[in-house]
Amino acid sequence: MSIVKLLVGPLLAWAGGMVAPVLDVGTAVGGAVGLGKEAGAVIEASRAEGIAQWLLGVLAWIARPAIVIIWIIGAGFILVARRLASRGVLSRLLH
Repeated sequence: MSIVKLLVGPLLAWAGGMVAPVLDVGTAVGGAVGLGKEAGAVIEASRAEGIAQWLLGVLAWIARPAIVIIWIIGAGFILVARRLASRGVLSRLLH
């Protein structure tokens, strides 16, 4: 499971670090298009950063087992493809 942490951990850490800057950009864009302080007030009142961090935690909880399952399925397909290729089944199917 440590390989999965090595793959998913940095990606989720990057996404978690991007939450505050993205919200700041959203507030700036809201001010630029004429929404002014209302956009910032809505972001503050909704606690958007906390919600985004919670969603990233849920994503981490789901992503780690999902990556392991996808890896196992992929390994199974590779093994099946090798057997089919050794029997010549794939060459008959492809031609």
